[in-house]
Order: sequence, then C-alpha cells, then structure tokens
Amino acid sequence: MSELGFKKEERLLKDSDYKAVYRGKFCRNAFFTLKFIPNNKKTSRIGFIIKKKYFKSAVSRNRLRRLLREVYRLHKTEIKGNFDIVIIVLKTDLPLNYKEAEKGVVSLFKKAGICQ
Repeated sequence: MSELGFKKEERLLKDSDYKAVYRGKFCRNAFFTLKFIPNNKKTSRIGFIIKKKYFKSAVSRNRLRRLLREVYRLHKTEIKGNFDIVIIVLKTDLPLNYKEAEKGVVSLFKKAGICQ
C-alpha cells in the first residue's frame, strides 16, 4: 500500500494526547490554528477540532474534518520530522472549499517550520 493512506496510528485518539499538544507551540491564520509538538513515534499524528458552537450541523463538521484529513493525507510526506499536530477550525462565515483549506493548512505548516 502507498504511504498516502491515513492509518489509525496517524490519528490522535486520546484526550491526553490532545492535552499534551495544547502545551506545545502554535501558529494561526484566518481559518485555522495549528498546535504541534515533536513526538518520538515513527510517524506524525494529527487530530482536528471543529467546535459545535461555530458549526451547528454535524454534516458541516464532518465535511470539514474529511476535507482537512484529505489535505493532510496528500501533504504528509512534506512534513520533516515526526509531530503530534492539532488543527483547530476557527469560526468562518463562508463555506470552505478544498483549495482554500489546502492553501491555509500548507501555509500554516510552512509558517510553523514543520513542512518543506
């Protein structure tokens, strides 16, 4: 199988993992906040936070989560080193499409210095 998959080992699953990442460094742009810390695992892991306060519909929250997962999946080979990453979606009034999400996430990765 190619390395473009998104395995369970690449996801942040535990509450303690999210709390650890919250104590790390962060970067922000108009759409997202990126929090990250280096990890000692063999791969980077990622988690997403999409607040119900801002996105009432479960359909819109799940769509955003799928969109962000796809952006990460296609760009994870560009990440240098292994990190635990949390992407927090900020309140947005406009619907986010793939190109906007990709541009925002990749720019945050570069701003944080974790991407080439």
